[in-house]
Amino acid sequence: MNIRCLGCGHTIDLDDSYSDYEGQIKCYTCQALLEVKLSDGFVRSSNLYWQTVRCLSCGHRIGLDDAYRDYEGQIKCLKCNSLLEIKLSNSLLRSVNLYMQAAADLQEAQEIVPPRQGKNHKTGHAAQR
Repeated sequence: MNIRCLGCGHTIDLDDSYSDYEGQIKCYTCQALLEVKLSDGFVRSSNLYWQTVRCLSCGHRIGLDDAYRDYEGQIKCLKCNSLLEIKLSNSLLRSVNLYMQAAADLQEAQEIVPPRQGKNHKTGHAAQR
């Protein structure tokens, strides 16, 4: 089975295990990521991700389509659930950082879940040393 890359026109050769497949395929000529849907050995749909961003936590490639051509904000890695802050302009990746909560949010989260303390099973009070 052959698929033509929408980025460079190169023919991507796939074996029979892809005859019923839905997911990403990478063109090794131009490095483009294609989102494809194949069934019964035929291409049902094919979309090109114009940009990929590598997750800073797990290294997974996150494909972005043309809607992200000029974008500043958060994206989520679907492999490890990390949030990334990205900035794209004219399809060029300008910055990528792990999203960090504001210090006030972290302080509030720590107050909600107090640190664990050793307790005496009989009295329920913290053990003294």
